[in-house]
This record gives sequence, C-alpha cells and structure tokens, in this order.
Amino acid sequence: MNRQNSCGVVILFALEREAAPFRRLARDLCLMRATLAQARSVSEGIAIPRSRFGLVSNQTAGSIEQIHIHVTGVGRRCTQVSLGQILSEQHSPRCIIAAGFCGALQPKLRVGDIVVAREVVDVAGHKWPTNSVPIPQDRQCGRILTANGLIANAAEKQRLGEFHKADAVDMESAAVAEACTARGVPFQAVRAVSDRVDTELSPELVRLLSGGNISAWKAFRALLRKPALMGEFRRLARDTRLAARNLADALVNIVQLQ
Repeated sequence: MNRQNSCGVVILFALEREAAPFRRLARDLCLMRATLAQARSVSEGIAIPRSRFGLVSNQTAGSIEQIHIHVTGVGRRCTQVSLGQILSEQHSPRCIIAAGFCGALQPKLRVGDIVVAREVVDVAGHKWPTNSVPIPQDRQCGRILTANGLIANAAEKQRLGEFHKADAVDMESAAVAEACTARGVPFQAVRAVSDRVDTELSPELVRLLSGGNISAWKAFRALLRKPALMGEFRRLARDTRLAARNLADALVNIVQLQ
C-alpha cells in the first residue's frame, strides 16, 4: 500500500471524554509546530502547506503530517463501521491507533497507567502483533484483550488475565487490528487504565455504561433508586479524568514518532 499518498495518522476513540484532552493537546502542538515551520520557511523562502490538524513530521520544509481524530462509539461493531468509512477513502492512513480506556487484568497496573499493545488478542483466540508502529522505549508494552462487553466483575477480570495472558481489556482494539491487518495498514493500541483488576462495578453502573455515555436523567433516576451509586460515580469521574489526561500525554509522544 502506498504510504506516499498517506492521509496521516488516524486515532480512534470510543468516547469523546477519552478524546477531549488529546484533542486539546494536538491542537496546541499542531499550531506551535506549524508556526515554527512557517517561520523557518519564510527564512528559507519555501512555502509550507497549512492544515488544521497538521504536524510537522520532520525538519524538512513541506512535510506536514495530519492527525485525524474519530469518535466511533463503544464496541467492536461501531468501530468496524467507522473503520470501513476511513479505509475506503482514497488515501490510506500512515497508521491507525486505537486509543481509550481499559480495565486492568493484572495487579501491577494502577489507574492512569498506560499500556501500549505488543499484541492484540480477542476472546476467540485471534492474535495480531503490532510491531509495525514505532513506540517510545520507556512505554509499558503488553497484551491487550478485546472483550465483547464490559467486564465488571473482579474475579472475571482475573480469570481473563490468566487465561489469555493479557494485561488489559477493552472492547474495540481487535476490530482495528483485524481491519488494518487485512488491508496492510500499520496499527497500534494505546490504552489508559480506568479501573484496577480488583475494582468491582455494580450492575446498575454497568447498565448505565453499556451505551458509552451516561445521560444526566438516567443517572439521576439511578441515584434516586440507589443513593450509594454516588460513590461509584465520583470514583468513575476521578479515575477516568486521570486516565484521559495520561492517555493524551502518551499519544502526543507516540504520534511524534510516526
């Protein structure tokens, strides 16, 4: 597949709250680098193309890398639909990154830790290595498992970690790995831990999270039925805020290597 006509780096998130901190960082970084590149081009008498999400990928004038951020929705099916649209475009992405939250499957992982996939697997046993995308040497690499639904039970998370020898679990990375491998597009999965292996989610919270976004009305009704959910809501808000912030920092480092 021709990388010379690449449309840049595509980053897929399931939820906007996963994407928002990186969206802000990417905008600031692109503006800063585009400004530096423009200043350099003026001094050298070379015109630099402009792009809203442009990143200067190296020191050569005229080399602008684009970042395309997509929010797909939760789960494998939603990701497949978005990927189908992205990969049907005329120019192939330089690489596609599946990014977002994950659940820890190993005790060593804490909330906010970043896991970069060495390999993506699914519950059916399919495996996809990710060695075609460069990553920072100081990043923690591991095996990411894609499940068919939200894993809320601590014992089930421990079982999945042991059975699949996986470090973290999500609901989308395998869809990206499968589609990109079939089309020869480099891919990576970068995940931030939002719940530890021993964290339990109540059935009420799982039902609220099943669609991805929690509506204020549904949350209010759930709290009326079970006021104890307030503690879970607060923990979820705190932990996902930390995870999203750390994820954004990690993605900036990884994107600059592409």
